[in-house]
Amino acid sequence: MEEDQKKDSNDCNNKIFHFINFVGLIVYFGIMLFAGIILFSIVFGIISGVVTFFIIILLHLSLLIASVVFFGVWIAVIYYVYHWINKVSDKTKNLILNYSEKGSDKPHHAIIMAKPGPKIHKIWKWTFKREREESYLSGEDLIIEKFQHSAKEINYKVYEVSSKEQVIPLILDKNITHLWIFGHGSRNRVSLEKGNLCYFEIRNEVRKAFPKVFIGQYHCNSLIGKSLGDYNNPQIQDITRGPRMDILLRLSVKIKLKELESKDLL
Repeated sequence: MEEDQKKDSNDCNNKIFHFINFVGLIVYFGIMLFAGIILFSIVFGIISGVVTFFIIILLHLSLLIASVVFFGVWIAVIYYVYHWINKVSDKTKNLILNYSEKGSDKPHHAIIMAKPGPKIHKIWKWTFKREREESYLSGEDLIIEKFQHSAKEINYKVYEVSSKEQVIPLILDKNITHLWIFGHGSRNRVSLEKGNLCYFEIRNEVRKAFPKVFIGQYHCNSLIGKSLGDYNNPQIQDITRGPRMDILLRLSVKIKLKELESKDLL
């Protein structure tokens, strides 16, 4: 362990690391955007094309009406996505309001919802013309529902945090066995309203702390940097080396819940 500490460097203040991670972020989103456009165009192009074809052939309608139907399909898809976002967001908020904890005085799962930093908040407000309401789409609802409906007693608590002073005690708390961290950040830190928490700052304490059963960083990660899992060595972790989007985070949460359950580690 002493050798590891000697090799440690503050990767949160390393400009070279920042540059590499920034380039990786741009490349990732470029690939995802390109792939998304292609996939979206193929899938819904086929659907719209088939619908239009049958309307023209079977009903002998004009091309104008067929075009209206074509765009109608796209509008319906956009509406469905918007409706899904609101539905999941409202469901998650209601679950947090009514089922925020169970048996948290015992060893339990910590579902940490980190309120984002001011830059993220401004970007969200400018983009969607409304206040950022944390991350309510990333799979928090899936965890709460799983724990509430499980035949096995699973203790947990939702922690809504805005500063590292609130997060650090949770990371070091031996009564907390699993960490599900939602919000914004990178591999080596989590973004908070009142400043980032760089895991390098608490590396010694985390190494000395009892290893967690599970650590999941359900926010954007990065190519380079030491994660919380690198310092704590949990039995299972879900930490990537790249950005993560809500829909993919939900899938990751589902997969990890099944894995933990299959290994009797929930």
